[in-house]
Amino acid sequence: MPHAVCPPLNDHGYLCGDSCVSNSQCGNDKYCCEVNCGKTCLTRVQQTQSAFCPPKDRSIACFAFIHACNNDGECNRDGRRGYCCLEPACGRRCVQV
Repeated sequence: MPHAVCPPLNDHGYLCGDSCVSNSQCGNDKYCCEVNCGKTCLTRVQQTQSAFCPPKDRSIACFAFIHACNNDGECNRDGRRGYCCLEPACGRRCVQV
């Protein structure tokens, strides 16, 4: 499991409905990543924020995190453009910029 494609283990907020043992069980462009609640199939996590995306709002205190995306590509599929996968509040969301 290459570290570059998976989120860090302390990155809470992933739902663990899928389970896997190896990348071969995950399909195209997905990787079997270990998250806090087990192993699940995820798209490649984006390690650095795109330059055109706004900064995270650090004034928001969260008790629960739900990630809806791992990278900008997930947000801009199906012909959409101008979205960032960022954590503006309590988990990563597709946000139009």
